[in-house]
Amino acid sequence: MIIDIVSEGSVYGNITTFSLVRNKRGAYELSNRERRDNKNPMSKANMVYAETIEKVVELLETNQFNVVLTSKDFSIKRRVTRPLTACKIIRTVSV
Repeated sequence: MIIDIVSEGSVYGNITTFSLVRNKRGAYELSNRERRDNKNPMSKANMVYAETIEKVVELLETNQFNVVLTSKDFSIKRRVTRPLTACKIIRTVSV
């Protein structure tokens, strides 16, 4: 079972971890690579929403989407988009 998707990044020169967070409506956000209506990859026109982490991974595996990840380090909320190749999928350990 998948429990999180994370990626390393930098905020003000400090290494931080970005992770998958639901938006205010309770959905995960992905940016559509194929339909960039403007230069902002996080514009509403480019967003696709998923209800489960498994669906997020399924969409990322098509290579048509980047996942939106969030970091709340340094008292500032930062959002980034990352392709599957730049992410680490964290799964539960089966016993």
